[in-house]
Amino acid sequence: MNEAKSSLIGGFISMGASSVFRIVFGFLNVMIAARVIPEEDLGRYFLIISIAVFTEMIFNVGLNISATRFVSGTDDDDERARLVGTFLFVRIFLIALLVPVVYLARPLLELIFDADLIATLFIFIPIVALARLSFGTLSAILQGYHYYNQLAVANTLQGGLSLLFTLVFVVALDMGVDGYLLATIVSIGLATGIIFIMLPFRNIPRFDKKLARKMLRFGLPLQGNDLLTQVFVRLDVWVLGALVGPLDIAYLQVSARIPSYANEVYSTGLNSIYFPRMSALFSRDEGDEAAAFLNHLLRLLGFASMLAALGLTIFQTEITTLIFSDRYLPAAPAMGLIMIAAGFALASEVLEVALIAAGHPSYVIANNTVMTGVTVGTNLALIPMFGFMGAVFARLISNIVVLPVVLLGIYREKIKADIMIFFRSAFVLGICLVMYYGLGWQENYILKSLLLVLFIALSFLFSVVSTRDLYTLTDYVATVRERRREAKVVSSAG
Repeated sequence: MNEAKSSLIGGFISMGASSVFRIVFGFLNVMIAARVIPEEDLGRYFLIISIAVFTEMIFNVGLNISATRFVSGTDDDDERARLVGTFLFVRIFLIALLVPVVYLARPLLELIFDADLIATLFIFIPIVALARLSFGTLSAILQGYHYYNQLAVANTLQGGLSLLFTLVFVVALDMGVDGYLLATIVSIGLATGIIFIMLPFRNIPRFDKKLARKMLRFGLPLQGNDLLTQVFVRLDVWVLGALVGPLDIAYLQVSARIPSYANEVYSTGLNSIYFPRMSALFSRDEGDEAAAFLNHLLRLLGFASMLAALGLTIFQTEITTLIFSDRYLPAAPAMGLIMIAAGFALASEVLEVALIAAGHPSYVIANNTVMTGVTVGTNLALIPMFGFMGAVFARLISNIVVLPVVLLGIYREKIKADIMIFFRSAFVLGICLVMYYGLGWQENYILKSLLLVLFIALSFLFSVVSTRDLYTLTDYVATVRERRREAKVVSSAG
């Protein structure tokens, strides 16, 4: 087998396994924190992290994707030394600016949010941002060198270390929210050090002024789109922090955990399998095959997301009590709604990836602009009236509204997407929810379980899924096993 192909297969498997471990570690982390840390303090944690992540995004200025793109585009060690050196010098300069800029912005943050809400935890904002920025910087270089296995190890270790230090600082030492933030920082810092050791510096890195301008020109337009994404992803937390309080932030974030991790699993598959496949099909001018693959994914994605939404809705009390404790029961009704919103968001993402693969990336920025506008308006309108549930309604409305906007680009570029395949699953979910609430099945476990069976049966009836999908799933599992065997053979041969 070709060495590059074998490396790619091994990289996909490693990154996929790493994502699974990271999700499991992250989920366990939140479970522990939700049971040990008071609700309002946990809300403050999520607010601090949200501000820190946005700060990191601002100071990234698109350099990470530039570094990965340029470093992966050459095999010359001398050229890579110039690229890495330039990237690191620019990044160090930006890191040096980060701390003073954040402290200059402190009065503004205290004006937006209650000063007492962030006062004692403010110092963590620049530290978390610095830790994440450093980790992302070195990760981008590893990606450029195609060191996927090493990156997978670092990501997995970061998740495991975060869980370990949460147990130490939060549970054993009873440090509360300070310990939870400290666990985040220490785990990212140690993982960053591990990546630094793995970096394959063969020549001394050096700075190139022209190359720095080239990297910034490439990365900055993409950065604008990333900032828009961050705004509509994190705006609800900011509005809740400014207008309501940390308790509602905790309710929102806890209720979003399961849908968010499910979304991350699906997105990992989109990035590692769907996008390369669609790009290859469109590059060979095989539009019909690309459309068939797109519609197949939309159909299965609709089935999986709506089935998950049904399960989270009918077993909301049991799931919340078991995983997060009964202190978060007020957040339970939000889980199913957020899962529905996540399903619509993923449908939009599938369509947007098709547009990018077909060579039309400009639509994505337009879609994100619409999404940001709708998100801002709905959050500002609904959160003062409904608190954290207003943020949930805003998320659902925004993701439903943006889907037709994405479809406009799809139809304009004559990509044969059949969105009704996705809506069939939403229709089946509606039937099941009408029966659940209309017939008063909330307290009967047998009837609730039968609703899941009914959803699957109706999905077969309305051709959402078919027996052929079972064979496809079996073939997929067999393919994954074969790839693992191939990766082991390559590893042994190496």
